[in-house]
Amino acid sequence: MTERKKLERYDLARAALSIMVSHYAELIGDEGKKSTPDASKIQGWEKVQFELSRRQSRLLANDEDEVERINSTYGAMAAAVMKR
Repeated sequence: MTERKKLERYDLARAALSIMVSHYAELIGDEGKKSTPDASKIQGWEKVQFELSRRQSRLLANDEDEVERINSTYGAMAAAVMKR
């Protein structure tokens, strides 16, 4: 894989994680606005959001396996979130 292609895949992975972190922030915020928020939903989403943020902060461009795992796991989900 060329260096340019590797960096493009890395940027896509970081963007997918960022979109998903924002998506969970929106879910958490919307649930928190309800008259009776479901604390277990919020806690679950916060945990997922934290893990996604941690993966994003630790992601390295030269970790091609992790970049591809993220893209295959979250790429389609992030695209669907953006289409809403």
